[in-house]
Parts: sequence; structure tokens; C-alpha cells
Amino acid sequence: MNYITKVYLDETFEVMKQLHKSDKSEILLALHNHTKQLCVIKYIRHIGLPYKELKEISHPLFPEIIYVTETTNQTTIVEEYINGQNLHDLLQEKGSLDEDLIITIVLQLCDGLKILHKKNIIHRDIKPSNILLTNDKIVKLIDFDAARIEKSEAEKDTKQLGTIGYAPPEQYGFSQTDKRSDIYALGMTIQALVGRDYKGRLSPVIETCTQLNPAKRFQSVSKLEQAIRRAGKVKKIKMYFGGVFVLFAVLCILLAKYYFISDTWQQGLPLPAQTEDTPVILENLGEGTTTLGEKEEEEINHQLKDDSSSRSEQPAASSSTGKIKKEQVDISFQITGHDKMDAKKINYTIWFDTRSNWRKTEGALAEAYPKSVYFPVDRTIT
Repeated sequence: MNYITKVYLDETFEVMKQLHKSDKSEILLALHNHTKQLCVIKYIRHIGLPYKELKEISHPLFPEIIYVTETTNQTTIVEEYINGQNLHDLLQEKGSLDEDLIITIVLQLCDGLKILHKKNIIHRDIKPSNILLTNDKIVKLIDFDAARIEKSEAEKDTKQLGTIGYAPPEQYGFSQTDKRSDIYALGMTIQALVGRDYKGRLSPVIETCTQLNPAKRFQSVSKLEQAIRRAGKVKKIKMYFGGVFVLFAVLCILLAKYYFISDTWQQGLPLPAQTEDTPVILENLGEGTTTLGEKEEEEINHQLKDDSSSRSEQPAASSSTGKIKKEQVDISFQITGHDKMDAKKINYTIWFDTRSNWRKTEGALAEAYPKSVYFPVDRTIT
């Protein structure tokens, strides 16, 4: 560390405690003397890391780089302290994460990685322990100590860095790492988050990400992001149709109750099959329709003839058929055979008509008896 860097750090920050120390790096938690914000000071025994480029990127996925400098063998970084839980610890606590939460996490990672890759920066160490989740469900990608700038002319990486189980084959010296290397690591991360025995919406995404041949993976983070969004829509579509099915089932139940439990289901049902000259009775009180046998018809015609002497204005019977047409009378019948009634006498206002004349009088009947019920069941009238 040079003198200027040492003076700056000593005057600006107060070291609170040591977070980590190894042969390769030392990490300290510090308090900014002026802003009173917590910061992380890193001393990394390696140079050529893309922290200066990262300092120029402003995105929620990445911690803010406050200060960065290099000497001949060391990089010193001061960055924002992230108060959150890494996904490795979260997995240890819960065993696996919910699909929807994983999709949210991966989409945030994709959004930031698109910007990172546009700057030709490859992270090279994406894994659950390097992904933090804040209390506000904001994702942070940390630890760029293995990151590098992609060089199109290079055949393979100068240094083989990364984490076994997450780094792709090319990261171990077979070829140069590129953007697809981060896609592989992200696929392995998704696999770790869902569990090894997982078979769900994200399975095709994981399979494509983790192909050993880079040419068979998603060729960009944008393509990966599109696949993740499609996987997210699958559940929404299933939930939509599931909701529609439930609503349809409820409506069917309500309609069944309305039509088959309530008497009102009888309204509007067609009249039973009739011959041309068969009389039809329209019963106004909701008890239905029926046809009369010869005996019943004779009794009613007889009563109508008795009434005709006292009703001079009443039309006569049809001369062609001998049956009454368009005649309204009040008659008491005893009805049996109804599933909701015992045998008893009920007063009806009825209207006689023939089938041939039914269409002509249908409008008049509807107007005269708007609440009438047509119930085509056999019924005995005595």
C-alpha cells in the first residue's frame, strides 16, 4: 500500500472489525467518519481486476465502489456495505427456495449482468454465497475478486479462478471464459436454489444454462432472461385457467340450484308434443301444463256449456272440432302426481286453445299471464 492510500484510509475510515483474512485477501468492516455509513475495505493481493470499470457502473445489483487503487501487487477497494443475507446461508436455513422468489432473484441478476457484459466484464464466480438478498428483496452481486475483462484475442484465461461446482469447464484452462461462462454459473446457482431433485418450470432453463459446450448454452443473458420470463408466465396462465375453472364450477352449482331446486326452473320450458287438435291448458298459478283426456275434456266442455247461458258475450265452441277455443274460465281441479304436492283442490284460471291455434295466441298468453309456468309433466285431473 502506498503512502497516499494509507493516509486517505486512516483519515476517512474507522476500522470496526476484521471480516475475513486469507493468503489472497483481507476484508475489514469500517465506518466512514464523515457520512457515518458502514463500508467494506478490501486488500486483494492481485491486480488487473475490473473494479475501476465497475466504479463507473451505477446499478442496484452491484455495490457502490467508493474508492479503488492499485499498486504493483495489490488492489485496494472501498465499497458499500450491504446489509443482507447471502443465498448460501438462506439455503442452509430453508433447504430450498420458492420458485417465484428464485425467478425474482434471477431476473434481477440478469438485469445487472446485461450491463456488466456490455462492458465486457465477466464475473466468473457467480454462486449463492456471492449473492445477497436484502430485507427489501433487492439482490446484490458481490465479490469481483475473480472477475476479468474479456479479451477477444486470448485463447484461454491467464489465471484459473472460480469455485468448483459453479465454474464451467472452460474456466479451468480449456479455453477463454466469456459471457456464457457466467450463464453456466448462473444455471448451476439456480440448480442449487431449487434442489437436485427439482422437476419444474425452471428445469429446461437449468439444462440449457449448464451445457458443457458453450455453443449449446444461452448465447446471451438477454436470451436467458426471456426464458426465465416465459417460465414465470406458465404459473400465471395455470392460475388464470384454474381461477376460470373454479368460477365456472361455482356458476354451474348456482345455476343448478336455481334451475333444479327452485321452482322457477320450470319457466320458459317448451310445451309437450301435441297433435293439431289437442287442447292445451296454460295454468296461471305456476303448476304447469298438461293435456286433457277425452273424459276430462268432456267434463270441462260440459261446465263451459253450463256457464255459457249466463255469459251471453262468451264465444261459442268450435264447430269444426267441437272443442273450445280461446275460452277463459275458472274451474276447481283435484291434482295428483305432482312431486311437491299432495292431492288437493286448487282454483285455476285456465285458457283453452288448440295446437293449431297456439302460435296465434302465444303473444296474447304471454301478455295475459307473464308469470305463468310451463311444466311438461303428466298429471291426473279428476
